[in-house]
Order: sequence, then C-alpha cells, then structure tokens
Amino acid sequence: MSASGPNPVLAPIRRWVLYSRTHLAITVAGAVALLFAAGAVFGEPPPPRAVAHEADTTVEPVTPAETIS
Repeated sequence: MSASGPNPVLAPIRRWVLYSRTHLAITVAGAVALLFAAGAVFGEPPPPRAVAHEADTTVEPVTPAETIS
C-alpha cells in the first residue's frame, strides 16, 4: 500500500461501494449508464446505411410528339 496513508477523497467512495453488494451494483450500473450517455453525446455518428437498390438510370419526360404510333 502507499506510505502516504488513506486518500481523503477516495476513502468515502470506497467505503460506500464496498458497504454492500447493492451499492456496488448501483455504482457499476451508474458507471455503465454514464459511459453510454457520454458515448451517445460525444461519440462518432453512425455510418450511413447501405441502400438496397438505387436507380442507375434517369427518367426523361416523354412528350406526345415522341411517342410511337
């Protein structure tokens, strides 16, 4: 262990987390939720979805004069 003694900042957190399994589960679930929220806010946008079928041809308007009779 460290020779400087207990950490005054982490000691209360460590006591609260190790006090019971419920506190430990709440802390783990909260950390996962916090990381998920941070990833949703600051993460990269998802890649664009692949389109199943795109039309390769363009449709030109047909005038009545161009119709075959």
